[in-house]
Amino acid sequence: MKKKPLVILDFDGTLAPIVSDPENARIDAENLENLQKVSKEAKVAILTGRPASFVKRQVGPKIRVLGLHGNKTDAMDQGIEGLKKRAIRLFGKNQGVVEEKPLGFALHYRNAPTLKRSLARFAKTAGKGIRVLKGRKAFEFLPASVRVKAETLESIVKRNPKRRVLFIGDDNSDLEGILRMQKYPNFTGVLVKSREVSPKGAKTISRSELFSFIENFISGNPNEEKA
Repeated sequence: MKKKPLVILDFDGTLAPIVSDPENARIDAENLENLQKVSKEAKVAILTGRPASFVKRQVGPKIRVLGLHGNKTDAMDQGIEGLKKRAIRLFGKNQGVVEEKPLGFALHYRNAPTLKRSLARFAKTAGKGIRVLKGRKAFEFLPASVRVKAETLESIVKRNPKRRVLFIGDDNSDLEGILRMQKYPNFTGVLVKSREVSPKGAKTISRSELFSFIENFISGNPNEEKA
């Protein structure tokens, strides 16, 4: 029997729109219904930097959620804990700028554009033991010892050599994964269009095209353009 395709989706900016306060990000009823329909035709997983519990509460128990970029640990090392405390001291008075996460933290300038340069300078001080991911109007800080999405994606694709795999994301870390995976013939990667991320050779779609593209992928539509 032919294996069902695997569809992997990012959450923020892909399934749910980017919002000013990350805690208010929600998948709407229509996208949730479409997601449930897709799960009957393909294996579905959500790969996100969020804790899995945040997304699980919205999509339900039947959709697999790989939280924290696919890492199974949520232990924060001392180096990033110290950096987080410094970030809170410097930027914590600005509402919505500091987002604390189990493995690290993120700094957002969507609501504070005047802080963009300050946050960029801060990111450069992170040090060798810390990974800095450039998101959409945000910087995310993670220990260098943990996985990022590109590494988790590669692990999944390697485990599924006979299954077609589709990944759709929206930010720079998702783009990194898409470009890295293009060497695998069973992989298709697509980036949701935004003014905040340059696609750099990846195929792009709008959020409104998300589920029509997925349906074409599942059906093996010959007109589907591979990234």
